[in-house]
Amino acid sequence: MTNTDRRPPDADLVKVLFYPNDDFYTTPETLWAKPLGDDTYRILNSPFFFYGVSFEDTVRAAPVSDGMLEFREVVERSGSSTYRIMVREGVEQEQFDSFWKPLSELGCTLERAKGRFYAIDVPPNADLDRTTTLLANGETAGVWDWEEGHRHGQPKASLTRPRRRRGDPG
Repeated sequence: MTNTDRRPPDADLVKVLFYPNDDFYTTPETLWAKPLGDDTYRILNSPFFFYGVSFEDTVRAAPVSDGMLEFREVVERSGSSTYRIMVREGVEQEQFDSFWKPLSELGCTLERAKGRFYAIDVPPNADLDRTTTLLANGETAGVWDWEEGHRHGQPKASLTRPRRRRGDPG
């Protein structure tokens, strides 16, 4: 399966800690980020468990007692959106690829958490309605289950009502 690792070898990168902002996920996660100054950072990968943040968003973070940078707020949106998929058991690579290809052609990229769980970055210029239709098609065909992590232009919906699908990772 396609795996885009957006963690370039760069000595200037830091990790920013995100605590779950949903009752379903309990896993804190760290995302790679580039310092921009004034306690702001550009996020360089897609979140798997946190809602309301996407690839290349600029966030504010502050060091806590152990020195770890902890997320405080989104300062500027990149225009990207985040979705997540859990590939169903028994799905062959060829079947996955046939449903992933149209998403890839829209400019979407994948990051793999573990096993069958992926975060999808949808770039700012991609058609979000088309993207969600393609995700729904994969679900209907039994390839994956999916949810919305952040849909650009509708951040409150993403933060307050995550879209849960059957077979959610957890």
